[in-house]
Amino acid sequence: MKDITLYSVTGCRPCTQVKNYLKDKNIQYVHVEMPKRNDPNHAKINAELKEISGQTRVPVIVISGEVITGFNYKRMRKLLFDS
Repeated sequence: MKDITLYSVTGCRPCTQVKNYLKDKNIQYVHVEMPKRNDPNHAKINAELKEISGQTRVPVIVISGEVITGFNYKRMRKLLFDS
């Protein structure tokens, strides 16, 4: 099984597309919800995103160490299903 982490925020359409895709394929993943700006954890998660992807936009999907930004269906499918 591949290690998958999804960074997202509520109300983000591409984030919802990624969640729905993973759910439809019965793929388990770790979900990291980006906290609101006034949340004490916001800066920590924001810094983590920047380190992982070089940006702070979501969604960010990490599949076995490979980083995908945005809902890139072709790349997700390749990383998930190609050996």
